[in-house]
Amino acid sequence: MRLLLPHIKNAAKAAEPSSSTVLNALTQKVKLLQEENDELYQILRVKETGKLKEEVRSLRKVVHKLEGSLRGTSLAPTQEVMHDRKPVESHQVIDSLS
Repeated sequence: MRLLLPHIKNAAKAAEPSSSTVLNALTQKVKLLQEENDELYQILRVKETGKLKEEVRSLRKVVHKLEGSLRGTSLAPTQEVMHDRKPVESHQVIDSLS
């Protein structure tokens, strides 16, 4: 859309007065389509972000279960929340075994 607008403006400068109405309509349509495109892009971006957040939640659950398996017990829910703020204990276990 942004590529078309300069061409339409250049054509409007060279056009006869009778065709300026058509060019104005085209310019308005290009602007409207660009706005719609921007809105759709924003919706798509939000949707993709939501999918990624859900995937992160799923992966955190897997990590939680794996850490519990390494210790032989499961973590309390509060420990899972704190997981983001402290070093991952499973890494410490693996490092100590190495």
